[in-house]
Amino acid sequence: MAEKHGWFTRRRLIIIGDVALVLIVALGAISYFLTKSTTCDFPLTMQGQPPLEEIVQSPTIRRTAPPWPVEADGLEARMTAANVPRAPTGKPDQSYSFQLKVYYKGQAVTVPSGIGHGSGFVAAIHTEDASGTVHVDTAKGAPTIDMSDVFAVWGVRMTANSLGDACNQGNSVLRLFLGSTPIGGDIGVEPLGPGAQGKTYTYAMGTDQELPPDLYKQLAPEQRMPPVHPSTKDSPGA
Repeated sequence: MAEKHGWFTRRRLIIIGDVALVLIVALGAISYFLTKSTTCDFPLTMQGQPPLEEIVQSPTIRRTAPPWPVEADGLEARMTAANVPRAPTGKPDQSYSFQLKVYYKGQAVTVPSGIGHGSGFVAAIHTEDASGTVHVDTAKGAPTIDMSDVFAVWGVRMTANSLGDACNQGNSVLRLFLGSTPIGGDIGVEPLGPGAQGKTYTYAMGTDQELPPDLYKQLAPEQRMPPVHPSTKDSPGA
C-alpha cells in the first residue's frame, strides 16, 4: 500500500512539473511577443544609434494609425514645447514652402488643410489646403525649424523610427526621401530652411514592398530589405 501511495505521489509530482513547464513556456512566449510588439528597433539610417526622444510630450499628439486630421486642441502647448512661434502678422522675414508626402504601410496619407491654425492666430508652420504644401513664415531671429516641428504642430507622433502608432520592427521601417533620394541620419529632425523651398519630402513607414515603386527603385541594393518589391519581380535586373 505504501508502495502504491509513493507511486501516486511521484506521478503527481511529474504531472505538476509538466504543467509548470508548460506554464513557464507559455508565459515566456507571451512575454516575448508583448515585448516584441512594444519595442522599436533603432532607426535604419543611424547605424545602431538611438534617435532623439519625442520632443513634444502631449496627449494631443496622435499615436494612432491614420487618418490624422487637424488637431487644434493643444496646438499652443505643442508649439511652446517645440519652440515654434506664431507666424508674424506683417510681412515675414523668412517665407518658404515645400511638399510633404506621407505613406503609412503602403497607403498615402492626406496632409490636411488647416494645420497650425489656432483661435485668432496661425503658427509659423501651417497648411492652407490638402495638397501637401506646408508653409513656413517666420520673423527675424525666429528659432530654426525642422521636421519634428512640422509633425508636432500637426499633432502626429514622428521620430526617426516611429510614425503614428507604428515604429521600426524587423523589415517595417520609417524612411525619408528628399525628392527621390533616400536621406540618412536622424530623419526625425531633418532640418528645414529657405533651401527647402519647392522641394518634396516623403516619409514612408512600412516594408520595402509597400514603398511607391519610383522610390523603391532609388534604393541602392544594400539599402533594400527583403522580400523583393512587386515592381521588380518581372525585372530581374531592376
